[in-house]
Amino acid sequence: MSIKTINSVLISVYNKDVLLPYLNILKNYKGKIISTGGTSKFLNENGINVIEIDNLTNYPALLDGRVKTLHPVIIGGILLRRDNENDKKEAKKYNLEEIDAVLVDLYPFAETIKTSIDESEIIEKIDIGGITLIRAAAKNFKDVLVAADSRDYPHFFECIKNGYSEEHDRRHLAKNSFAIVTMYDATIFQWFSQPYLAQESKIISKNLVTPLRYGENPHQQAFFLHDESMRYEKHHGKELSYNNFLDIDSAWLLVNELNQPSCVVVKHTNPCGVAIGKSPIDAFDRALAGDPVSAYGGIFAFNTPIDDATIEKLNSLFFEVLIVPHFTKGQIEKLSIKKNRILLSISETKPNNWQWRSVLGGSLVQQRDDYIPDSSKWEWIVKNEKLNNKLIDDMKLGVSIVKYLKSNAITIVKDNQLLGMGCGQPSRVDSTRIAIEKAKTFGHDLTGAILASDGFFPFTDSIDLAYQNGIVAVVEPGGSIHDKNIISFCQENDIILSFTKIRNFKH
Repeated sequence: MSIKTINSVLISVYNKDVLLPYLNILKNYKGKIISTGGTSKFLNENGINVIEIDNLTNYPALLDGRVKTLHPVIIGGILLRRDNENDKKEAKKYNLEEIDAVLVDLYPFAETIKTSIDESEIIEKIDIGGITLIRAAAKNFKDVLVAADSRDYPHFFECIKNGYSEEHDRRHLAKNSFAIVTMYDATIFQWFSQPYLAQESKIISKNLVTPLRYGENPHQQAFFLHDESMRYEKHHGKELSYNNFLDIDSAWLLVNELNQPSCVVVKHTNPCGVAIGKSPIDAFDRALAGDPVSAYGGIFAFNTPIDDATIEKLNSLFFEVLIVPHFTKGQIEKLSIKKNRILLSISETKPNNWQWRSVLGGSLVQQRDDYIPDSSKWEWIVKNEKLNNKLIDDMKLGVSIVKYLKSNAITIVKDNQLLGMGCGQPSRVDSTRIAIEKAKTFGHDLTGAILASDGFFPFTDSIDLAYQNGIVAVVEPGGSIHDKNIISFCQENDIILSFTKIRNFKH
């Protein structure tokens, strides 16, 4: 294990108060402390001797402080490879000062864009010197210890207190520092991107950047850029993950399309249990009954506050996240019996009008699919005596659900309850077959149910399957060159058919 003695440390921070818990360590530190402007003044006032950077560089701070640390003596002293003979020769020739540890924070760019619309003020909060020091120290982690975030200060100052660092210390803090730099630059990029978006989109305004545990898989780094379109509070549980956010997006948006007490269960972004009920417990029971197997480890969302009866049943299950509009007194304590269970309340949601997706060569941007089913605007192709308001409500629910399922989505709904779903298949008939098989697996009677599709049916095979299993109504966008065949089949077999004229396909 490579151990490096810390004979010198460079400290330059915007927020001086973060140093208060560590002043005694710095007072007892035997090495050199190099500092800049406001930081050196703060340390001197607290009885800590420092070496001013301009005494090393022989240059004062220039351009109203824009240039302080960007000098070969400083950057070279950080990047100097201690085991490289040529580096050591150049260091001696040009009087480079070895710097063994770097503690830097960055100008508060994210905080500034939340409170200011003055572009010149915002631009001045783009850190240049600090970013360079952090990157240089992190790059040379084999010799240099670095900290760029207050969460890493305890680890950093423990090494300063000991007077040395081990390679696992330096590597770990270097990794964290590069994460800070990445998030910082991402926030700046998003701010610069904002003027090029449609004025009404407000996708990027007031971004907050939060590091996530990882992305879709543990080897992928991830961040949450919070644009304040959703106001939420986490009351209990582990930190939200990348996949949690994707599931929450699907569950909360769908459950809030439904007007009566409703429960939505989502697994891997796909709604697998949905029901509208007379009460939260009724909605919960029926949503869970739709597919109790897939609900294991899923996301549960309610559009109304829940009651103790629902909490009791929830506590008997394993789930990742529970979302409600708000919790009443004592409910959080009752639900906190599992350490990692995430409890969220979402008080306000204003979904972004635009969605971003990166692809090879750039990014794709599209409007969010915010279609709300309106049966008065549908084209009713085939009607019969079975058509009533209850059946229409089932068809509307089926259409709402397919909007949140992946490609070639099929839903089967009866009595305001999702009985079966199929999605993500290369052919629509495969999705139909899966939806029917799932419904039957859990003992659901499909007689009198409806089938909804996110896209048109190219052939009659899916509708034939639906008919054979007692389904009485089909709702789909229409628009296929084979619509005449679909219509003829429904007419011959007395199946209600409606065209929404809106495709809700999700690739």
